[in-house]
Amino acid sequence: MEQGLLVEVLPQHVAEPMPVTLLYAHRRHLPQRVQAFMAWLTETARPYPDA
Repeated sequence: MEQGLLVEVLPQHVAEPMPVTLLYAHRRHLPQRVQAFMAWLTETARPYPDA
């Protein structure tokens, strides 16, 4: 049964949307892991433009 998947445990309690701000050090060359996280977060939040 343990497959490492997320399981919703309280579906009747939905969190209110909240703004997210990404802060990072201004650098000419950001580490790839930071760039990858920023790209992932942008794609994840894309369906919620007004949240």
